[in-house]
Amino acid sequence: MSYRDRIRKCKFVSPSGNVFQLVMKSAERKSGKKLAVIELAGQSRQVIQDMGGTAITMPVTCTIVGDPNNNDYDIDAARFWDALAEDGPGVFEHPIYGNLSVYVGKKSQSDGIDAQAGAATFDIEFIIAPAAAQSSPADMMAQTADASRSAVRAFTLGQFQESIRRSFPAEFREILEDLGAKVGEILTTATGNIDEIRTAIDTQVLRFIALANSGAYTPEEITAGLIELLLVPTLFGTDVARKIDGFKKSVTAILGLAEVYQFPQERNNYSQLFGDLAIATIAATGVAVVDAEYALPTDIDDTITALIEYNWDVSNSITVYEDRYGVTIDVARYDTAQRAVFSALHYLTELAKTYPRRQTTVIDRYITPIQFLCDKQGHFDGLADFIHSNNLTLDEIMLLEPGREVSWYA
Repeated sequence: MSYRDRIRKCKFVSPSGNVFQLVMKSAERKSGKKLAVIELAGQSRQVIQDMGGTAITMPVTCTIVGDPNNNDYDIDAARFWDALAEDGPGVFEHPIYGNLSVYVGKKSQSDGIDAQAGAATFDIEFIIAPAAAQSSPADMMAQTADASRSAVRAFTLGQFQESIRRSFPAEFREILEDLGAKVGEILTTATGNIDEIRTAIDTQVLRFIALANSGAYTPEEITAGLIELLLVPTLFGTDVARKIDGFKKSVTAILGLAEVYQFPQERNNYSQLFGDLAIATIAATGVAVVDAEYALPTDIDDTITALIEYNWDVSNSITVYEDRYGVTIDVARYDTAQRAVFSALHYLTELAKTYPRRQTTVIDRYITPIQFLCDKQGHFDGLADFIHSNNLTLDEIMLLEPGREVSWYA
């Protein structure tokens, strides 16, 4: 494995959850010590007081390149410039140094003219965010989970109900029943058709249908029923990557329901409703991520990468949906959902700081993987992850040879 194999794509996720893919031209990092130097009169020596390290900064030069077919780079560049000005830390997926929680310091933008047109170059000073002040990962988990759940339930506070009120008047009771069943089917399929989850989804669907059958529901009650249905997959301890993929498929399938419920007089209302349902599903993804358990540092890294890709994909799906049906998804609602995902993303970057750091070395003698780990960390916990992350062959599992580059966490 060479350094080229470890280079990642470069992405920036703003505090509001917008994802930007960048082309980096250079990468460096800077830090130092805060030293108080006192020159003593009449003596050729100094008193130096070490006051700790300075902030780590990363000056980055990168470009936003537009699609050559429509020359739209300036729109993306303007969005990126605004994203860099948002309050709070963002997440920078650095090609070399991995996923980092960062603040934006100074920034500048330059645009090519005439022959050089078609790309914007940014010089940005990223400042590494300090570790969170929470006392433990458990406390951090609880706070972030609460924030994400609050974002999901924000749809019950007057925003999502309005879509229900417009789209489903009382006489459309049978449509509500069908909708509950279809959303339940989508979630069951997307989460792998696992018996335990399927049973819980079916139970929630029956409750929802019973409410619809009563005819005595309010928009708030229908909204709450749909939200509870969307949250069912978050209650189970299945693989978090599967949950992220499942919610991604759910967003696509729910947007596709607009084709099923198309009535000329209600077209815009139904399209808006399914857009809102998809946004609620995006918010539910944030809950699934913060409720998951992460045994290894690689689990966190893999989830961060999957969540950034998820955000990128569903954002594109929402844009295509708006263009197709001529609706505009409410910015406030979408921002609420994006913040739920970002709070989960930020939680992961902070949680990663509490785990051992990745180390890399070149083997200098014949040694078994178990002995190597014992030498480096005093035990061989994480042996399976060591074998997997280094792609060890059967022969290497038995004995590592000199010259082999390996990584471990310490």
